[in-house]
Amino acid sequence: MVAVAQMVRALRCERRGWGFNSPRSPQNHRYMKKLINKIKYKVKGRIFDWIFGLEGKKMSKSIVSSLVEEWQGLTKRFNPKGPWRIRPYVASYLTKCLTCGQPVDILIQWCVTKMLEERKILQGGQIILTSDERSFFYEDLKKIIEGLKKWGLRVNIYVTFNLSNFESGRPSTETTVKYKKMIREAIQLPDIIFMDDAEMWDKNFDINTIKTKDLPEIKEKSVEFVINQLKRFFSQFKNDYKEEDFKQLALRKIAIEAEEGRVLVEKVFPDGFLLVPIEDPERYDFFNLYVPDFKDRLVPAVPRYPWRYKELY
Repeated sequence: MVAVAQMVRALRCERRGWGFNSPRSPQNHRYMKKLINKIKYKVKGRIFDWIFGLEGKKMSKSIVSSLVEEWQGLTKRFNPKGPWRIRPYVASYLTKCLTCGQPVDILIQWCVTKMLEERKILQGGQIILTSDERSFFYEDLKKIIEGLKKWGLRVNIYVTFNLSNFESGRPSTETTVKYKKMIREAIQLPDIIFMDDAEMWDKNFDINTIKTKDLPEIKEKSVEFVINQLKRFFSQFKNDYKEEDFKQLALRKIAIEAEEGRVLVEKVFPDGFLLVPIEDPERYDFFNLYVPDFKDRLVPAVPRYPWRYKELY
C-alpha cells in the first residue's frame, strides 16, 4: 500500500508540480540556474575581452601617434632642405612591436671615411671623440631611446661601421681600427650595439659578386647625378680615375646599394626595422630599386653627418 501511494504521489507530481522533470523542481531549477550563470559568465568574458581589446588598440594607437608626432617634429628640425614626411610603415611597425612584444630594431650606418686621415693629423696624430659625436649619441640618440622606453618598448640600436665601396675612398686599416676602438670605448650605452658592416651582412652580402648587368633600367639623369657625386668625393684625395671610369663606378655604386637594400629587408631584418639616416635621405634612393618601399623605413630625426670634423668641411 505504501508503495502504491508513493507511485501515485510521484505520478501526480510529474503531472502537476514538483517531480524531477517538472520545470519547477528544485533539481531542475538548480540546473537551469547553473546554465544561466555559465552563459552569463561567457557573455561577460566576451564583452570584457572585446572592451579590453578595443582599449588596448586605442592605447597602442595613441602611443604610436605620440612617437611619430615627436619624431616628425625632430625631422622637421634636422632637415633644412624640407621636412621628410614619416611614412605609415613606421607607425605600422611600432604598432606591431607594441602588440607582439618584440623590440624595436633601429639601424644606423656610421661612415668611416678617408677624411679620418686628415682628422688624425689635425688632432695631433691621434683620433679623439668630437663634441658632435658625443652629443649625437648621448643627446640625440638617447632621446629616441628614452622616448621608446617611456612606453615600455624595448629597443636595439645597431650602429654599423660602413666603409666606402671603393678601396681608394677608405682610410688605412690602422686608422680604421683606431677609430672604431675609440668610438666603442667612448660610447657606453646599453641599447647600442656596434658592429662592422661585415658582421651585419654575415655571408648575405658580398660586394665582389655584384654585377652591374643585373641592374634594372636606370634613368640616365640618375646615373649622371651619381657620377657628379663621385667626382666631388674623389677630388678630395689623390686618385687615378679617368673621366671614362666614372660611369662604371657610378653603376657599380648603384648596384651595391640596390642589393644592400634587398638584403637588409629580406635577410637581416625579416621582421621589420627602422633606419635612422645620418646622411641626406636621398642617399637611400637606390635602395628602392629592388625594394620599392625601402625608404618608408627612414626616420631622419637626428642631425646629419655627426662624424664630420668641422675644420675639414
